[in-house]
Amino acid sequence: MELLTFAHKKEATAFLSSAPYTLHKEAGIKYHTSGDTIILITGEGMEKTQMALEAFFENSYYKINHILNLGFAGSLSQDFHPGETFKVVSCHKWEGDWSSEQPLETTNGKNGIELVTSHSRIHDKELAGELSVKAKIVDREFWTIANFAAENALSYGSYKIISDYAFEFTTISLIKKKALDYSKALYDFYLQNSF
Repeated sequence: MELLTFAHKKEATAFLSSAPYTLHKEAGIKYHTSGDTIILITGEGMEKTQMALEAFFENSYYKINHILNLGFAGSLSQDFHPGETFKVVSCHKWEGDWSSEQPLETTNGKNGIELVTSHSRIHDKELAGELSVKAKIVDREFWTIANFAAENALSYGSYKIISDYAFEFTTISLIKKKALDYSKALYDFYLQNSF
């Protein structure tokens, strides 16, 4: 089975409306199943994501063989624009400094983009510039998912759609207004690139 993870339900809207998903509530988490696909909404940030993954795997009887993280990301470069969708090929972790760990490589193949997962939202042009040395987009969850999958010998990948520029302040309400369009574009990308 494939586990699709999203930080927010709005990111998953097009996926959830594409098939008859059944909602499950167990051990304080909610997930949706349809056929061989499970959708887990983790919440935003590394800590919430870790807790959601641990709760799901500790209380689930499903045989998961692949985790695919999907969702919105901020661009760290003026060369990558809102509405563009990418496969992630590797992921760095930022928690106020670069950890000594090597980036985690995905099973998405070699064609794609590098991502950095940050412990907090990035709205500072100087910090965005520093992060752009290692990656071109930023999110809040994928490194945690990749690390969890690697530790549990699961294949993993990520598809991201750029929702905003990380080096500019963008209100959440502006991103929410485009959330359905971004979710549809992400779903189309998923169909074209599914494993």
